[in-house]
Amino acid sequence: MRLFARKRTQPIRVTLNVRAFVDGHMARASLDARAREGDRLKDLLKQLRHDGAVETSVVRYILRGGPGVTVLKNGQLLPMPEAANTRLANGDELSIITTMAGG
Repeated sequence: MRLFARKRTQPIRVTLNVRAFVDGHMARASLDARAREGDRLKDLLKQLRHDGAVETSVVRYILRGGPGVTVLKNGQLLPMPEAANTRLANGDELSIITTMAGG
């Protein structure tokens, strides 16, 4: 028996849609992603950045809660930056959008 064994977590699947205007570029990502049970939105974004699925500058902008970042989880609006700590569940649908430049 291992006294300090790491707790096994179940993989979950979430759908992520990102439409972000960052540093003068439009970033788009639509993907089915794998996360671990207990992961938060910021954990998922960091993993996707590490995997190259979402650009580093986009992840940083979102996690800073930059102006105009909107997060929807299963259609419910979540305020930033608190949304970054939202726990994910199997089947969640996440949308992250930013406002466009202009007036």
